[in-house]
Amino acid sequence: MNNSYAAGLNLNIDPINPEKKIEFDLMLQEFINSKNTYWYAKSIDVEYINIEFIEFLKSLNVELIDRTAYISILPPGKSCNIHIDAVTAPHNDCVLNFVWGSDNHVMNWYKLNDDNYSSKENLIPFYDESTSEGFIVNEDMCTKISEYKLIGPTLIRVGVPHNTTNFHKEKNRFCLIFLIKKLGINDSKTHITNKGQYNRDISHYGGIDFDEALEMFSDYLL
Repeated sequence: MNNSYAAGLNLNIDPINPEKKIEFDLMLQEFINSKNTYWYAKSIDVEYINIEFIEFLKSLNVELIDRTAYISILPPGKSCNIHIDAVTAPHNDCVLNFVWGSDNHVMNWYKLNDDNYSSKENLIPFYDESTSEGFIVNEDMCTKISEYKLIGPTLIRVGVPHNTTNFHKEKNRFCLIFLIKKLGINDSKTHITNKGQYNRDISHYGGIDFDEALEMFSDYLL
């Protein structure tokens, strides 16, 4: 059941380019083999994204930020850090996630106990191969307020502290992450530094508001 932080979608389309499926699987396996950390992510080339999926988004007045996507992997029995994507201040923007692999996992959202999002104190910057920015939130700073099990494509609020736990004892949880924005809207609050990292205004993620996304994807909500 959908809630205030996640909304499942009925999308009968594969976001991966069918002509690049074998290459994508090989790239994914190489990525897994190259890592020994418990949670990791990386950007993927636009050639791996199904052009029909991109055109479908355009039909909803939606497009991908910087025409790319990210893949994250959560190994069996692991939880990722509680974090806020890209900013230190609260925002209501969302991403579009596709998950597969483990069928026993849950995504959690948290409320900061002091409601002080504007302060960077006790927020730990993190950078990974996804070329994204974010801040890790200490667990003792927040209280769990919601959870949701992703099944297939899902709109996810990422401006609220959140994390994921993979309860499966053998399977990885794979997540394909699309940063989305309104079609034709230049994201003036987003730019890429010479290190490939995104810098964003601390008050906004630069994408589509979760409530607006619900309206834009209304014909496909579960």
